[in-house]
This record gives sequence, structure tokens and C-alpha cells, in this order.
Amino acid sequence: MTDIIGGFRKVVQDLIVPELKALQVEMKYHTEEVKELREQIKDSRIETNERFAAVYTELKDLRLEMNERFTAVYTEMKDLRTEMKDLRLEMNERFAAVYTEMKDLRTEMKDLRSEMNERFATMNERFATMHEEFMDLKTGIKEINSKLDFDKRITKLETLVEQLMTKVA
Repeated sequence: MTDIIGGFRKVVQDLIVPELKALQVEMKYHTEEVKELREQIKDSRIETNERFAAVYTELKDLRLEMNERFTAVYTEMKDLRTEMKDLRLEMNERFAAVYTEMKDLRTEMKDLRSEMNERFATMNERFATMHEEFMDLKTGIKEINSKLDFDKRITKLETLVEQLMTKVA
């Protein structure tokens, strides 16, 4: 029985050992392939991590730069608003000054107009008086002409003209 078992063992070994050796070789091959794939995956992970870190750093730098730019733009806009507010206040002050000056000029023009109207009224009265005196003079000259001779008339006329001149002046 030992021979049967030994023979059976030998037959099984002869049949299974080459299969096992082939499986062992195939397992070794697959194990090496898996190791290579693991190394490739590890290298890919390292490369991906490095790329991600580079992209993350670049994004972080871009975010900082954008924040700086936004801060600069915001500061500039704030300064422009302040400047516009100051300009608006200055313009309002200037407009108020111009309005006050125009109002004063209107009052002054109104006063000048009233004064000129009074002067013209006085001049009209003087011209009316002069016209009346001139008409009286004309009438007087006619009367004198009719009463005096020519030499006397001229002398009388000169006297009247001189009197009139002194009144006008």
C-alpha cells in the first residue's frame, strides 16, 4: 500500500509539479507586473501631487495678485469718489459765489437803472424847460425884431443867447 500511495504520489507529483511550476512562474510574472504597475502608479501619484501642488501654488499666487489688484482698484475708486466729492463741493461753492455775485450785480443794475431813469427824467424836465425858454426867446426875438432896428436887434439877440448859454451851463 505504501507502494500504491508512493506511486500515486509520484504520478500526482509528475503531473502537478510542472503545472505548479508553470503557475509559480506565471504568478512570479504577474507579481512583477503588479510591482511595476504599483511603481508606475506611485510615480504617477507623485507626479500628480507635484502638478497639483504647482497648480495650487500658481492659483494661490494668482489669487494674491488678484486681491492686490482688486485692493488697488478699490483704493483708486475710493480716492476718485473722494476727489469727485471734493470737486462737487468746490463747484457748489463756486456756483454759490457766482449766484451771489450775479444777484448783487442784478441789484446794482436795478439801482443804476433807477438812477438813470431819474437822471433822464431830470434831463427831460430841463429840456422841456429849455424848450419853453427857447420858444419864449423866439417869441421875444420876434417882438424885438418888430420893435427895434436891425443893429439893435442883433445886440439884443446876442445878449439873449449869452443869457441862455449861462443858464444851460
